[in-house]
Amino acid sequence: MKMSIESMKGIALLFLVLASSICATAQDAEIKQAERLLDKDQPKKAVEILNQAIVTYPEATKLYYYLGYIQLKAGEQGKALKTFEKGASLNEKDAINQAGLGAIRMLEKKPTEAKPFFDKALAVSKSKDVEVLNAVAEAYLVDAKYSETALKLLEKSKALNPNNPKTFMLMGEVCTRGCKFCHVKTGNPKGVLDPLEPEKVGYSIAQMGLEYVVITSVDRDDLPDQGAGHFASTVRTIKKLDNDVIVEILTPDFRGEDELIKTLADAKPDVFAHNVETVERLQKHVRDNRANYRQSLHVLDLVKKHDPTRFTKTSI
Repeated sequence: MKMSIESMKGIALLFLVLASSICATAQDAEIKQAERLLDKDQPKKAVEILNQAIVTYPEATKLYYYLGYIQLKAGEQGKALKTFEKGASLNEKDAINQAGLGAIRMLEKKPTEAKPFFDKALAVSKSKDVEVLNAVAEAYLVDAKYSETALKLLEKSKALNPNNPKTFMLMGEVCTRGCKFCHVKTGNPKGVLDPLEPEKVGYSIAQMGLEYVVITSVDRDDLPDQGAGHFASTVRTIKKLDNDVIVEILTPDFRGEDELIKTLADAKPDVFAHNVETVERLQKHVRDNRANYRQSLHVLDLVKKHDPTRFTKTSI
């Protein structure tokens, strides 16, 4: 089952979204280098790096997993199977390669055969290893029926991650909306906007050396484009200064205007989030009257249709 480079990049992103950011060992440094090469559409070089690392650290089971992972996403399932099996054979307490073996079964549409491998991986790691949790979650996402299981694993991974994302709020402290659940001040900013904010935020993130950031904002209905261009400029600046940082954006609804939503999607945030906030029947009781459930769903639907490679998410 051969996947495109874009699919490989997308799935590689899932690994990075919640994984620990600290390379504690030399092997981890090699893995990080391989991940970056994969993200830059250079899978062959990533394989070379991992093969060289295995020569140096032949007992490092994690290296086998990441090598098998790249092979699997390149459609080389036979090679990936042998690599995962080799990694698992080196240590009976190895968990990560068990996840890899399960991933192959999921791609073969054999979820019942995959489950014992996932169960073993989670049992051996006591469900406390971020990488294992992410690996199993990613594998489950191959089948939409297991998306809820994957989400639970990712939430557990997020809770365990000591490097939870840092959040930056754009465009001031005054919001033009008046949602009842929100403590941000409501008012009219009268078009005031810091034109240097994209550079300030981008530079701060680069200096902090962050791997994952969340960029959000107040609603700015007072601006002609509701702040979409400013928001998009910030995302592009962050990526320009540090292309390795993963950027999740949590956006307003832009009153459901397609071109404004596309403007932000075209800035290529790694994750495009927009919250529905509550169930449909309670919308009018807690949200500003310019927002509604269907409009929020439209934002997410449009982003996915406009650029299927973007991850989308929502929360209540």
